Amino acid sequence: MTNDTYAQRKDMQDLLDLMKTEPIIIGYDLETTGLNPKENHIIQLSASMCLPSSEGLTELERKNWYINPGYALPQFISGLTGITDEFLEDKPTESEALLEIMQFFGTLPVMGYCNKQFDDRFMDIMYQRYGASFQPVLSYDIYGLVKKLFRVSEVKNHKLATIAKYIGISEKIKQFHNAEGDMIATILIANYCLDICRKLLQSPTKPGIRCHVTSVRPWRHPKNPKMKRLYVETDVTTFFFDQFARIWHTKDEDDFVSLYDMENVIQQVLQTTQCQDEKALAKWNGRNHLQP
Repeated sequence: MTNDTYAQRKDMQDLLDLMKTEPIIIGYDLETTGLNPKENHIIQLSASMCLPSSEGLTELERKNWYINPGYALPQFISGLTGITDEFLEDKPTESEALLEIMQFFGTLPVMGYCNKQFDDRFMDIMYQRYGASFQPVLSYDIYGLVKKLFRVSEVKNHKLATIAKYIGISEKIKQFHNAEGDMIATILIANYCLDICRKLLQSPTKPGIRCHVTSVRPWRHPKNPKMKRLYVETDVTTFFFDQFARIWHTKDEDDFVSLYDMENVIQQVLQTTQCQDEKALAKWNGRNHLQP
């Protein structure tokens, strides 16, 4: 069950504003040969050019590309996606498909599910191999809002298929872990979230709990340099700031950031770290003051 105390009103307003300000949005999804964009390649790309409005995204044109990577697929990938070497044998190569892909995307805004950490990176690396760069005017990741709207205790996890089943759209998706199916699910989830946001924003704002920040400490994953966080201890709870995604979380998944006066918490953290804004905070490595 969605809950206003779990979704930050600013994040909800951002989605509503996106639907009002952008004339066209491309929803898209990928299937790849692996997780590393420098070593692996896209084997399926599905994209839908959509007309945004206050009612949600309406599909105007859909494209679906299968791409032959030029080498055998890992067995796990074939099992996950249903895509086989035999199926891709007569499909265009990356270089053959790229021009049409670039013409379709242009610099239009894009939307995906975990796209900032995955799909956008694969697209950019693919473009770079041919001397170009993937530069949408805006990239919106609906996953960030989904995590704030749906409690883990209710949905178990925030995987695309889990959320699709929870909101009752699974029957509209022929296959998950298929770029076209996942792209359709992303658009439907975005429209569902938009409706929730509209309703919640019409409800009265509840005052957030005030916290006193006692310390700020950086954390780095020992094997993945992109996993960087700032842990913020307070007299009430512990928060962490995902420096890659620039998203605030509570340490306890069933505690909710919107229960708290996050504007005040963020101001304290900025003062403690001597950072001007969250953009600077995303680069902070702990060399300034750790305690207020």
